Amino acid sequence: MHLQFKPVPLIAFFILVLVLHEAHESAHYFAAWLFCGCPGDRDFLVWRVCRTCTEKSPYLLASFAGPLVTNLFMWIGFYLMRPSAALKQKTIGFALAIAALPLPRWLAAIDKGGDEIFTLRQVFTTHQYIAVLVGGFLVLAFTIPPVWRAMKLIRNKYSLLILAAFLAIPWVLDRLLIEKYFNGKLAASGLWMEPVYAGVPTIVVGWQIIILAALIMSCRYLKDLSVNTAFNR
Repeated sequence: MHLQFKPVPLIAFFILVLVLHEAHESAHYFAAWLFCGCPGDRDFLVWRVCRTCTEKSPYLLASFAGPLVTNLFMWIGFYLMRPSAALKQKTIGFALAIAALPLPRWLAAIDKGGDEIFTLRQVFTTHQYIAVLVGGFLVLAFTIPPVWRAMKLIRNKYSLLILAAFLAIPWVLDRLLIEKYFNGKLAASGLWMEPVYAGVPTIVVGWQIIILAALIMSCRYLKDLSVNTAFNR
């Protein structure tokens, strides 16, 4: 698979990054609603169970929901990148695996954090090292195979550098946009933070509509991340 770097497919890829990020956060929120039986509240990054949900188990299940959804997308990508697949499928699989942002999950695990380790810390309260080891293992077990398969597909010169760029640059842009701007400025200012339904603010619903519409309009360009050349096998 020979990757190309045209603006429109790259924009489509970044839109996919934003959609998968929101899918992760929404999975936390709606799982908490499901397991608690009442809606909590959220912004762009932080979700909370409802005040009457005081048991630990619903919170723990909701904490795992985000990584579960993210891993699902990564492994759909893994399947689409199988050796017998057509180039178009492999390209979409590559996009799904990398757009799920495995790099920050690795960094969080190294720092003994992230959803998996944080949640397991609530289970192994007296044996924190078990939470770190098991959580780190889960992160690596679910993320390394899709990324490894994606790496093996790249036939460009400097393939490792290109893969590193796909892993790092979208994450940095996503963090600047969602964490620093949306959550750090817009949500903190209180702009459109009134709930539309349950505890989901107006600005978050608007964002969901925008990125889903953008994905619908741009997803057909994801296949153009790669080009059919003599380098493809």
